[in-house]
Amino acid sequence: MKIVPVLLAGGSGERLWPLSKLDYPKQFVSLGVSGQSLFQETIQRVSDRGIFTPPVILCNEEHRFIVSEQLRQIHLTDATIILEPAIRNTAPSLLLAALHCHAAHNNLMLVLPSDQKIGDTAGFFEAVKQTSQAANDGFILTFGITPEAPETGYGYIKMGAQLSSYHNIHEIGHFAEKPEKSVAESYIRDKRYVWNSGMFLLKATLAIEEMKQHDLPMLEACRNSYETHKKSSRYIWPDKEAFARCPSNSIDYALMEKTKKGAVIAVSIKWQDLGSWATLYDVSNKDACGNAVSGRAILVDTNNCFIRSDRMLVAALGVDNLVIVENDNALLVGPKNRMQDIKMLLKPMREQNLPDSMLTCFSHRPWGSFYKIDSGTHYQVKKLSVKPGSSISLQSHTMRAEHWVVVKGRATVTKGENVFLLEENQSTYIPPGATHRLENREEDELIVIEVQTGECLSETDIKRFEDVYDRE
Repeated sequence: MKIVPVLLAGGSGERLWPLSKLDYPKQFVSLGVSGQSLFQETIQRVSDRGIFTPPVILCNEEHRFIVSEQLRQIHLTDATIILEPAIRNTAPSLLLAALHCHAAHNNLMLVLPSDQKIGDTAGFFEAVKQTSQAANDGFILTFGITPEAPETGYGYIKMGAQLSSYHNIHEIGHFAEKPEKSVAESYIRDKRYVWNSGMFLLKATLAIEEMKQHDLPMLEACRNSYETHKKSSRYIWPDKEAFARCPSNSIDYALMEKTKKGAVIAVSIKWQDLGSWATLYDVSNKDACGNAVSGRAILVDTNNCFIRSDRMLVAALGVDNLVIVENDNALLVGPKNRMQDIKMLLKPMREQNLPDSMLTCFSHRPWGSFYKIDSGTHYQVKKLSVKPGSSISLQSHTMRAEHWVVVKGRATVTKGENVFLLEENQSTYIPPGATHRLENREEDELIVIEVQTGECLSETDIKRFEDVYDRE
């Protein structure tokens, strides 16, 4: 029986702010290590159809177009995408996947976070192969990473006695939270502790049975939500009201710390959790002064810094051991050794109602993307990029007008009863209430500058008449 890869892609990745934001979290960001996102790397790691079925992906409903676009980029068309109606941590995600796999008569699941890097793919495959029999026999396998240093940013697992029937597979002694430095050092000396990777191999039916025993309200909420789901050509939509009643909990707390069927294998697979700027600095290429630089930067007397700029020029003079990250509408500056405290910055941002600091200016859409250039009272300017063969939905707005200027390509415009072409440097005005659509029927990208004016400029002021992208 083939293994079902289950990707957990619903995390927020706050420790990599401002690059990772609520509407574009770190698993979807290209971190400059491979040119692909961690999500794409994880998908490709389990692409061997001789071993794995097409993947099942759990993600936030708001990120569905990002997921679809990143799958398109790596030419993967057979994934199942389950949209989580609310944030409820990883245990409900596991249950939704288990219920789906059980209904599809697929049983053995490999549950993977989508924001990790594994350098030794062959070693990863060998570990999965080595544990598959134990998983089929009714154990819940977790993969412990043989520690290379006394890391304080990872959780740990203490390995118990080796299971007699399986090579190198141990009972789980206990889980340990992220430790203080001295405690982490004692774990390294003990040699029975491994880093908790958050990867699991188990039967779907066993996940359901165990959660029935250990958290019945969670199972019932997930079952009710899944059994009343809606399905489109691209997505599975579990019922929102049923899922809202689901408790929030992690796989570790809800299942692994309670089950008597857990087991752990220690592996060395060049695993990295790129969850902080300090960690990302460690794996980045550096210049002769120890600086890891991505984007435009001028450095004078600057050493051992991590610098990333997506748009602006960063000029650094006489500084050491800093993280400097510019992204859209936010700039982070701080010592590398304080990056674990980044959530201390996010709390006052929420309290001061600064939503723009938590969102990107760039947004994916199924037809392409847009970038918000500027905004003010009663106006907003965007750059729309429409993929070849794509179009926005046939729609209208009640509270705003739009001005379209074609700067690249050729646009087919529907305005009311009229359909006409706009060449480069040509424009049109869409008044409030007018039915309209923008299409790219050409083979090259279409770029349009859109100027919105009116009392309401939010995405809520859209009435769609025709749409092929599973939107209301």
